[in-house]
Amino acid sequence: MAIFKGRVRVRYGYSRWGYTRNNGKGWHGGSDEEGLDSTTIRMPDYKGKSISGRVVTARKVDRSTGSKTWEWGWYVCVELDAGQTPDAVNYLYFCHNARNLVSVG
Repeated sequence: MAIFKGRVRVRYGYSRWGYTRNNGKGWHGGSDEEGLDSTTIRMPDYKGKSISGRVVTARKVDRSTGSKTWEWGWYVCVELDAGQTPDAVNYLYFCHNARNLVSVG
């Protein structure tokens, strides 16, 4: 399932070693997607199965903080429930949001 209902434009697809992960030694993958018919972000699935988790961060990172992630702006981090994907670290980040409509928990 796509994270938006309806049409989606993939603005950037990427994977690289990112400076925000383990001082440049951690792999960072993802895509920047824009919902053309909807602005509501939904949890994606994994291999056709719904995944679930808990919001652990919902905030705005401002440039004045000095954080390298200031470009994220409004973002949400979801910690996935255990055993849903093969990844050792199971977090999904939804960044560059116009605003957040969820809160921690």
